[in-house]
Amino acid sequence: MVLYLLFFIKDELQSQLLNEHVWSELKSSGIAKKPDEDSVSSQVTLQDRIEQVWNKLKMPEKLRLDMAIKYSLDGKNSLLEQAIGSWEAVTECICKREELILALEKFEHFASDPNRFFEKGSKRSSLTRLEESKTRDALHKRLSALDGSTKKAIRAVEKRFKDTVTYQGRPYLEKMSVDRIEMLYWLQEERRAALLDSPPTTEVKSKTCELPPIATINLL
Repeated sequence: MVLYLLFFIKDELQSQLLNEHVWSELKSSGIAKKPDEDSVSSQVTLQDRIEQVWNKLKMPEKLRLDMAIKYSLDGKNSLLEQAIGSWEAVTECICKREELILALEKFEHFASDPNRFFEKGSKRSSLTRLEESKTRDALHKRLSALDGSTKKAIRAVEKRFKDTVTYQGRPYLEKMSVDRIEMLYWLQEERRAALLDSPPTTEVKSKTCELPPIATINLL
């Protein structure tokens, strides 16, 4: 069955997610209909743009469908045309922030490991720690700057279009409030798991000197 309800969702995805009951209800309400030929070119453009947003935000299929149904209620797609720019802006902010989070995670993977100073050939000088501190401060400063612009973009979408902005299906404002702490926690758990999986160290038995027995002294 070919579904024309959502011009920006592929027919394969529609047939998987919409059952016959939902389809019949949407069709009877007048929502589901084939787009006219004059709007095909603009619809293809909107389709490409919204799919890029979905893919970059790694949006689950259910959320994609919910969003698609919401914006398909407007027959002329004027609401989607207004919203797509805001969604693209917030998506760009989130992608930049996630790249920086990944860079911070890679840095902390080494810099926050207390065992690094005990490795062969490692530099244990205070200068090394100072350089690490400067790098960490620079990353957090850039991240804090991105936090401000990202929150502003998210709240603009939520206020104007009543949408919840997510990343991998998780509300992004919620993620932003804890993801730095979560990152350090999981790095610590990863090190702990690696330590438990490592083979036990060989116990070295100390050699004791065998002394002759003490001679018995007869005091009588």
